[in-house]
Amino acid sequence: MQAASPLPDFDSGRQQFDIMILIHNFCSWYEQALIKRDVRLRTQISNEMPGLFLGNQIFPKHIFFELGQNSLLYLGRDEVLLEVASKQLAGRRHEISFSITLFGDGIPLDKEKELFQPSGKQPDREGFRSRSINLYYARMVARVLGGDILIDNKLGAGTRYLVRIRLLSIPA
Repeated sequence: MQAASPLPDFDSGRQQFDIMILIHNFCSWYEQALIKRDVRLRTQISNEMPGLFLGNQIFPKHIFFELGQNSLLYLGRDEVLLEVASKQLAGRRHEISFSITLFGDGIPLDKEKELFQPSGKQPDREGFRSRSINLYYARMVARVLGGDILIDNKLGAGTRYLVRIRLLSIPA
C-alpha cells in the first residue's frame, strides 16, 4: 500500500485562477511587511503574463508566501527587488519565474544549509506547514508543479530566491 502524499492533488481540470490577482495580493502583503522594516519594494512584472491558469491557486500562493516569509528574515539594505516573468513552452504550458532579490549581507552559511532540510514538523491539514523559515515544503510544491526553488546566496552581496513553476493557461 502506498503512503499518502503530504500534498493535496493538483487537479488542474476543475479550478482556475488569475495569477495577476495572486501576484497583486502577494505584493500588497509583502510591501506592508517591508514598510514596517523601512525597506522599499521595487517590482518588475512582465507584460506578457497570461492571466488565467488551470489549477488550484493554493499551490503557487503557498510558494510565493513561503519565499516572502523566509526573505523577511534576511533583509539587508533599503530595497528589495521582486521580478515575475512568463515564458511560453509548448502549447498552453507556461513557465512562471518568480524571484525576490535581497541586497545586503546574504544568508549566513549555516542557515543556508538548513533552508531545504525537513524541519521534523508535520504538515497541517492542507499539507503545508504554517509560516516558517524552512522552504522544504515549498520546494515540494514547486516540484509538484514541474519546477523548483533555487537560492543564489553571496555573502556580503545579497540573496536571490528564484522559483520556477509550470502552469497551463486558459485560452483567451
